Amino acid sequence: MLRKLHENFKKIFGEESRESFFATARTCRLSEERVIENTEAYGTYAAARARNDGMISVSMGENKWTLPLDNLDKEVDLEFIASVVEAYKSCGYSIKKGLDIVYQLDVPNEEGYSAIGSLKYATAQAFNRIEGFQADTLKIFRMAS
Repeated sequence: MLRKLHENFKKIFGEESRESFFATARTCRLSEERVIENTEAYGTYAAARARNDGMISVSMGENKWTLPLDNLDKEVDLEFIASVVEAYKSCGYSIKKGLDIVYQLDVPNEEGYSAIGSLKYATAQAFNRIEGFQADTLKIFRMAS
């Protein structure tokens, strides 16, 4: 899965990705009424690299977007990224660099599973590493919630 992720990144952006991230489906807000087994096997994979222009380029499946970080709320499909950026800002961090990121989802399309939680967590990890914030895992998780 990681090899394919990095191959896709190179195909889309023309260079190797610098970082890769994984967020399990377990980080999603799953149904409290039942336990879903083996959720650690499912999740979101992301490959990313820094930009220096305050822009974000996103590739997810057949969809691709490039827009300024401060205009993310204009794109409904990228609200999950906008919420992570806003969470970092509310914690006193300033996201300046921008990001090229490719997502590959391996989350079943059935009751109890949601890709949004793992998308947000993978995104929060990417910004933390790319921007050099050094926030701990719990803080990253809270920003992705």
